[in-house]
Amino acid sequence: RPGREYDVLIGGPEPVEMPASLCAAGVGHVAARDEALLDALPLELLAAGAAWVDLNYWDRDPPGLARAASEGLRTVTGDGMLAAQAALSFEAWTGRRPVG
Repeated sequence: RPGREYDVLIGGPEPVEMPASLCAAGVGHVAARDEALLDALPLELLAAGAAWVDLNYWDRDPPGLARAASEGLRTVTGDGMLAAQAALSFEAWTGRRPVG
Protein backbone atom coordinates (compact mmCIF):
# COMPACT_ATOMS: atom_id res chain seq x y z
CA ARG A 1 0.00 0.00 0.00
CA PRO A 2 2.41 2.68 -1.16
CA GLY A 3 1.72 6.17 0.09
CA ARG A 4 0.82 5.08 3.60
CA GLU A 5 3.02 5.59 6.62
CA TYR A 6 3.25 1.83 7.06
CA ASP A 7 3.38 -0.94 4.50
CA VAL A 8 2.60 -4.62 5.04
CA LEU A 9 5.91 -6.33 4.44
CA ILE A 10 5.53 -9.58 6.34
CA GLY A 11 2.65 -11.84 5.37
CA GLY A 12 1.22 -14.92 6.98
CA PRO A 13 -1.68 -15.75 9.29
CA GLU A 14 -1.13 -12.42 11.11
CA PRO A 15 0.53 -9.81 8.86
CA VAL A 16 2.96 -7.45 10.56
CA GLU A 17 3.03 -3.77 9.63
CA MET A 18 6.23 -1.75 9.81
CA PRO A 19 7.80 1.24 8.09
CA ALA A 20 9.25 -0.08 4.85
CA SER A 21 12.22 2.26 5.03
CA LEU A 22 13.35 0.56 8.26
CA CYS A 23 13.35 -2.93 6.81
CA ALA A 24 16.90 -3.99 5.97
CA ALA A 25 16.25 -7.60 5.01
CA GLY A 26 13.62 -9.79 3.45
CA VAL A 27 13.60 -13.45 4.40
CA GLY A 28 11.97 -16.03 2.14
CA HIS A 29 10.04 -18.28 4.51
CA VAL A 30 6.89 -19.11 2.59
CA ALA A 31 5.55 -22.54 1.72
CA ALA A 32 7.05 -24.15 -1.35
CA ARG A 33 7.01 -21.62 -4.16
CA ASP A 34 4.17 -19.36 -2.99
CA GLU A 35 4.97 -16.96 -5.82
CA ALA A 36 1.73 -14.99 -5.46
CA LEU A 37 2.68 -13.97 -1.92
CA LEU A 38 6.24 -13.12 -2.94
CA ASP A 39 5.04 -11.08 -5.93
CA ALA A 40 2.82 -9.01 -3.60
CA LEU A 41 5.74 -7.87 -1.43
CA PRO A 42 6.76 -4.27 -2.28
CA LEU A 43 10.51 -4.91 -2.47
CA GLU A 44 11.10 -1.54 -4.09
CA LEU A 45 10.16 0.11 -0.78
CA LEU A 46 12.91 -1.56 1.24
CA ALA A 47 15.75 0.51 2.65
CA ALA A 48 18.78 1.18 0.46
CA GLY A 49 21.33 -1.58 0.94
CA ALA A 50 18.71 -4.11 2.08
CA ALA A 51 19.27 -7.84 1.58
CA TRP A 52 16.97 -10.71 0.61
CA VAL A 53 17.77 -13.93 2.46
CA ASP A 54 16.18 -17.17 1.27
CA LEU A 55 16.80 -19.85 3.89
CA ASN A 56 15.68 -22.81 1.82
CA TYR A 57 18.32 -25.20 0.55
CA TRP A 58 16.15 -27.60 -1.42
CA ASP A 59 15.22 -25.25 -4.27
CA ARG A 60 18.14 -24.18 -6.47
CA ASP A 61 16.02 -21.36 -7.92
CA PRO A 62 13.96 -19.84 -5.07
CA PRO A 63 11.07 -17.77 -6.46
CA GLY A 64 11.91 -14.56 -4.61
CA LEU A 65 15.67 -14.51 -5.17
CA ALA A 66 15.72 -13.41 -8.83
CA ARG A 67 13.12 -10.73 -8.20
CA ALA A 68 15.04 -9.39 -5.21
CA ALA A 69 18.23 -9.26 -7.28
CA SER A 70 16.39 -7.41 -10.07
CA GLU A 71 15.31 -4.80 -7.49
CA GLY A 72 18.98 -4.26 -6.59
CA LEU A 73 18.89 -6.11 -3.27
CA ARG A 74 21.84 -8.18 -2.06
CA THR A 75 20.81 -11.85 -2.10
CA VAL A 76 21.85 -14.73 0.14
CA THR A 77 20.88 -18.39 -0.35
CA GLY A 78 20.43 -21.13 2.26
CA ASP A 79 23.59 -22.95 1.16
CA GLY A 80 25.68 -21.49 3.98
CA MET A 81 23.08 -22.53 6.54
CA LEU A 82 23.05 -26.07 5.14
CA ALA A 83 26.85 -26.33 5.37
CA ALA A 84 26.88 -24.96 8.93
CA GLN A 85 24.15 -27.37 10.05
CA ALA A 86 25.99 -30.29 8.45
CA ALA A 87 29.24 -29.34 10.20
CA LEU A 88 27.52 -29.08 13.59
CA SER A 89 25.74 -32.41 13.06
CA PHE A 90 28.99 -34.11 12.06
CA GLU A 91 30.71 -32.81 15.18
CA ALA A 92 27.78 -33.82 17.41
CA TRP A 93 27.82 -37.39 16.07
CA THR A 94 31.57 -37.96 15.80
CA GLY A 95 33.02 -35.61 18.41
CA ARG A 96 35.35 -34.26 15.72
CA ARG A 97 35.21 -31.06 13.72
CA PRO A 98 34.95 -31.57 9.97
CA VAL A 99 37.99 -30.76 7.86
CA GLY A 100 37.59 -28.11 5.16
